[in-house]
Amino acid sequence: LREEIYNITGCYPYTVINLLHRKKFDANRSIETAADGNTDVEESWYTYHAFIDTAKATIIENYGRGLFLDMHGHAHDIERIELGYLFTRSELQLSDEELNTADLIDETAIKQLVTDNSGELTCSEMIRSEHSLGEMLQVQGFPSVPSAAIPFPLDEEPYFNGGHNTVLHGSKNGGLVDAIQLEFNSDVRW
Repeated sequence: LREEIYNITGCYPYTVINLLHRKKFDANRSIETAADGNTDVEESWYTYHAFIDTAKATIIENYGRGLFLDMHGHAHDIERIELGYLFTRSELQLSDEELNTADLIDETAIKQLVTDNSGELTCSEMIRSEHSLGEMLQVQGFPSVPSAAIPFPLDEEPYFNGGHNTVLHGSKNGGLVDAIQLEFNSDVRW
């Protein structure tokens, strides 16, 4: 993916890859959960997030804003990409008007992008319209939720809405870097 981004744009994205097995170290959890008091794992957690923080600072310095994509694989039965913006399943099931309220915008990891985008798109348009990342993936043949085609997961469907990394490195808590968690299904990964 890194090479393909370079081939298309002529620029390499900052890339941080966790090569430690998830049974030993899950970087997408709080340090307490990820390390469980193990000092070696704590060091790995701090190092991993320091790499991301350094990349974010450089991106802001050079470009003014950025996007953090936290990529994972899921084993859900439904073969589609799940995009996590920190909205729960029930929040995604709300109407566009409800999703566009200030209270919900304050809870998303793309808060900066929603409040300042050149197309003046609303929150709901950013995540589930023809202009959304999910719909761009959908058009390329990769079913995705949320998107214009699949605006939200149904009650009985599993869905990852974004984890610790999305909260920590996205613009929910301020800052100029937005975050999206991408959960890739096995068809896409293989």
